Amino acid sequence: RALPDGTVVLDERGTVTWANKAAQTYLGIRWPDDAGQRITNLIRLPEIAEFVDENKKLSSIDIVSPTNPDIHLNVRITPYGNAQRLFVARDVTQLHRANRIRRDFVANVSHELRTPITVLRGYLENMSSQREQCPPAWQKALGQMLEHVARMQSIVEDLLVLSKLEQGDEIEHVEVVSVASLIADIQRESQLLKTRYEHMFALEVDTSLEI
Repeated sequence: RALPDGTVVLDERGTVTWANKAAQTYLGIRWPDDAGQRITNLIRLPEIAEFVDENKKLSSIDIVSPTNPDIHLNVRITPYGNAQRLFVARDVTQLHRANRIRRDFVANVSHELRTPITVLRGYLENMSSQREQCPPAWQKALGQMLEHVARMQSIVEDLLVLSKLEQGDEIEHVEVVSVASLIADIQRESQLLKTRYEHMFALEVDTSLEI
């Protein structure tokens, strides 16, 4: 009863046989008023119905509290005893909020970096195309700056893609990706990582492989 998590004891049919006070706060399940009721009748969420009936496929799920839309819960079901199951709902609102702040931060920073990097790359490309007007001592520096700006631009684009993917689970479109081309792109990017070592790359890729 002292557990801070909403805790409900279910029998093999998913019927409530006990619940603590936190279960009423987070899930709206009242003990002993709701004794003998199926938990899927008390929490009318499709994901809960699927999770209770087929919970072996997932270790846990995240839901919005049916009693308070501002509270996010992580729900787990643990078998124990004689065909009983422990239904535990933990408040993960702070974690959910922190993840949202992190996603927003990555998205905002990526957008803000995109413009200055594009400007820098434009100037460097113009300067590199007019090498005869630049002092010889600048040639190597210009080349290295252009390579690293291109790498920074690629990182920003990757961050924007990751940020977009984290916004939701829906896939806008499906396309076939060539594994050979993907690895070749990675090789080209890795060659921009200038170090004091001279690395040699050798690729053996089946060109028919696709994702």
